[in-house]
Amino acid sequence: MIVLPRRALVLGPPLVLGPVTGLMAIVAAGAWVIALVAAAWAWRAAGAPWPVVALLALSGLVLGFSHTRPFGPIACGALLVAAAWIESAGARWRSAPRPA
Repeated sequence: MIVLPRRALVLGPPLVLGPVTGLMAIVAAGAWVIALVAAAWAWRAAGAPWPVVALLALSGLVLGFSHTRPFGPIACGALLVAAAWIESAGARWRSAPRPA
């Protein structure tokens, strides 16, 4: 039987908030914000209404700030509503002419 020291079983701050994982979290949050704001901008250029754009941007900014309650559920809910709105519109925005 292998016996591990008690400290090895606890996932404490050194593992979760270390320099590598902290940097990865910052990079990932920044990438998420950039991706959702870019998606919002692209959908606006395709003719999507402002509420869809606002929901996508809100989702990116809020989830980039924090994943914990209440931020995570708010961001995921905003993304869900925006995606449902986009899907319910069908090809109406996707076939909109692009400005020159």
